[in-house]
Amino acid sequence: MSIGTLTTIAVTRNVRPPTRADTGAAATANEPAGGGNAKLTDILVETVPTGLVTAYTAFITIVSQLVDDPTPQMPDPDKYAGWRWAGFAVLVVVAIGLTLMSYNKKKAQAEKRGPWLEVAAVAVATIGWGLAVPESPLLVDLDNKNGLLATAFIAFVAVVVNVALARQMKNEKPA
Repeated sequence: MSIGTLTTIAVTRNVRPPTRADTGAAATANEPAGGGNAKLTDILVETVPTGLVTAYTAFITIVSQLVDDPTPQMPDPDKYAGWRWAGFAVLVVVAIGLTLMSYNKKKAQAEKRGPWLEVAAVAVATIGWGLAVPESPLLVDLDNKNGLLATAFIAFVAVVVNVALARQMKNEKPA
């Protein structure tokens, strides 16, 4: 699970820059034992809590299937926006909570600094994914063009912010 790997990176950053082995990436033939320093993409991939977003995507899919088709008598059926926002809130809170819990289990090795970069990265990735996924609560009341623009903008901002956070995790020196 990416949260476990991300908190391993957080603990490791107290001692040395993370390696590819810390991120779970396979070493190549041209790399030293342990895979050498972690690449930006190795860290960036770990910011997405894949197990949680898979469950969230399934939840959103189920909710969207419950929406009735518009009829002349009911041109705007209930889209269950409240349930969608509740699912999104649970996704974000659980992702942040699991990141902190995982870090706290490992913190005896990492008492110099907290996992704040990692928590921020998992929060940004989770929020970006949760709002950009089709049928997200944000897209319930947006028309096709505004929904497409909102999705593209959210995904772009989330990736840009997480690239910056991953770069910081990769390059930050121990305290």
